Amino acid sequence: CPGGSPVRAVRSGSPCVSPCASERGETDMLSTKLPTWNEEFKCLVLDFEGRTVMASPHNFQLSSPEDPDELVCQYGKIGPNTFSLDFKQPLSIIQAFGVSLSTSFCS
Repeated sequence: CPGGSPVRAVRSGSPCVSPCASERGETDMLSTKLPTWNEEFKCLVLDFEGRTVMASPHNFQLSSPEDPDELVCQYGKIGPNTFSLDFKQPLSIIQAFGVSLSTSFCS
């Protein structure tokens, strides 16, 4: 579950032509971006860069340890039963969806 835990992502990109990145054992390490304290609201917050996001324990952002300010994936609640998933390389759509789906089972 998100909370500072690292996530490993097999490098993706163009369609896999042998040998695949996964066959070569190449992975990228991603880390959960930790929230910062907001004095105005007196709580921990994540900056979803202009996107209106509702408070939820399922919200998370992933970044590379080499560049913590560059988001690779963000998942946030935008309605009562609606969530938004933004991602880019090195994550594939299946990897991003799998990580976001895993937050549904965290308590």
